[in-house]
Amino acid sequence: MDNIVTRFHLNAGPLHDQAKNYYYVNSTFHNDHGISDAIPAILFSAMSIEAFLNELPELATAYTKPEEEPEDFAKKLATLLTTVEEYNGQIKLKLEVTYIAISGERPNQGFQPYQDFVHLFNVRNELVHLKPKDEFTLKLDSDDPPSSKRKILNKLSGLNILREPSTYKDPAGTNKDCPVPLLERISTSNAAKWACNTAAKTVQDIVNKMPPDSKFKAYLKRNYTNNYFQLIED
Repeated sequence: MDNIVTRFHLNAGPLHDQAKNYYYVNSTFHNDHGISDAIPAILFSAMSIEAFLNELPELATAYTKPEEEPEDFAKKLATLLTTVEEYNGQIKLKLEVTYIAISGERPNQGFQPYQDFVHLFNVRNELVHLKPKDEFTLKLDSDDPPSSKRKILNKLSGLNILREPSTYKDPAGTNKDCPVPLLERISTSNAAKWACNTAAKTVQDIVNKMPPDSKFKAYLKRNYTNNYFQLIED
């Protein structure tokens, strides 16, 4: 038994790199209509955050000695995240208990990167569980513009990531404006870049908030934020 060594394949960083690859493809060969590589960039960005949070408890127990960590925060982190996973807790709860373990406080929900983290996973959930909400009603005797039933579009409207214009002319000949579907509205290089940077900022913020003298923090910097989860600069 003494000759057995535990090793892991870490997936979070490569997932984020793949998200960035989709962004670069989208920004180079983008179109002003249709569905683009921004969609997988968004999905892979969300996947990279979830993979990072799922890898933390294993790494916290495998590569650090709890008694060497400030206030045993690595042990607390592993225990909380493992418990959330056992009870099928959602990703937002995993993030919250991570912040509680490393700083003693919940994430500030009124500031970044938490707000964009929530938006990103709302988009992710909308894409993964797509329902026919792109239905709309045209009032032929009115000039009122139609509105999409996808409430998430309103929440994203202030982020400057949606494709414009938000309408197209009805091909059936009514000459009325119709709302552009969700998959096309978010198929922009701005949306892809926003998703990639949201993942990078979320992971960087978690690592940076860990105690400065933590060996676990140093490990995460070496294996994550020094090589992966880098921001896409303007």
